[in-house]
Amino acid sequence: MEKKVTMQMIAQRAGVSVVTVSNVLSGKKGASDQVRNLIFALAEETGYRRSAPKAKDDGQSFRFGVLIAERYVKEYPSFYMYIYKEIAQEASKRGCITILDVIDEASERIADPAYIFPDAEIDGLLIIGEMSSLFVDLVMENSKVPVVGVDFYDVDKDMDFIIADSFRGMQKVTERLIECGHKDIVFLGTPGATNSIMDRYMGYCKALLLNHINHTSLICDRGVGEYGSVIEFDLPSELPTAFVCNCERSTALLIEKLREKGVRIPGGCINCSI
Repeated sequence: MEKKVTMQMIAQRAGVSVVTVSNVLSGKKGASDQVRNLIFALAEETGYRRSAPKAKDDGQSFRFGVLIAERYVKEYPSFYMYIYKEIAQEASKRGCITILDVIDEASERIADPAYIFPDAEIDGLLIIGEMSSLFVDLVMENSKVPVVGVDFYDVDKDMDFIIADSFRGMQKVTERLIECGHKDIVFLGTPGATNSIMDRYMGYCKALLLNHINHTSLICDRGVGEYGSVIEFDLPSELPTAFVCNCERSTALLIEKLREKGVRIPGGCINCSI
């Protein structure tokens, strides 16, 4: 029996990702004319035939696989589980199904995506939260469906991402503190841990620079590495007048530590960029 031609086969011959092949064949922009012409030529040469999209009223539904690293869901409440719940609810409203797979650290380190949804036919794949770069690369290489990252990005990867405006959000939070009269503001977060934290730190720095405040101060809240998830830090002996925090977990721990030192925190003074 003749082997069915897949987008993965075309991607391998063209030297691009499956996402690029899928985007080109579906008429989306983003690839150069040279790459587009090569993909169309290979599709014609191999006799590839794109499956017709499912109709919304034919009783069938799209199924999306969702991957989340275990470190993001160990503690409750989990911000990424909240994101997944919202995605699942919106998908359900549109007659679609989501299938969640939590990836433990060992599996992420091994970076073997062969086990991902082996018994489920999926139409797309979402990765929520930053994961090992090698793991994401292999998932993309072995997936026959488009892969989209949620709440992280990597400029070196040929895939789509859905991200929050971390840079401008933290800039606005910091500017609000400056408007309230604060100049001694500390950023709580480890910039090298994730791209999102780095963007928030840069937004903080920009706000200070634009307001002619030349002193930046940083307290790291976690280690640098793809698997670091433990939030821990020490307060300085001399406290600033304000903190800006990179996430809600660090904010909660900061409030706990300040209260242990006898510092009163009015509810309206809590600022956090999530």
